[in-house]
Amino acid sequence: MSLLQEIQKESILAMKEKNTVKQDILKLLIAALKNAQIAKPGGKELTKEEEVKVIFSESKKIKDSIEKFKEAGREDLLNREEEQLGYVEKYLPAQAGEDDIIKVVEKAIKEVDASGMGDMGRVMGLVMKELQGKADGAVVNRIVKSKLSE
Repeated sequence: MSLLQEIQKESILAMKEKNTVKQDILKLLIAALKNAQIAKPGGKELTKEEEVKVIFSESKKIKDSIEKFKEAGREDLLNREEEQLGYVEKYLPAQAGEDDIIKVVEKAIKEVDASGMGDMGRVMGLVMKELQGKADGAVVNRIVKSKLSE
């Protein structure tokens, strides 16, 4: 079963439960996944990796909103966004911890024989390919910069 089908089933359950917060975010995920599928040449089904990529993108948007609501002191909206983030993260693979990311970065640095910041693009490419959907790019970027500047 694809993630889209799983989310559609969960959306129906949320509707029956009258859980509007869950229902709203699941509808948003369904729309994002369908839009990505339509944008794909030939309108073919999304692969599991592509579905995860779309959901990860939506989770980043929610995290950005959470930061903005914290800055504005909007607790009412903050709580709703955090609840929605919980529902979205259910469909993402387990996120890699910082120690795991460091291991992947060190392996990539050895693989491309990186010697400085000039090799950052090559290292980032390898690391993000391996950690796709499992790590935030900003965290990876910070770790790669620190390792290449050592």
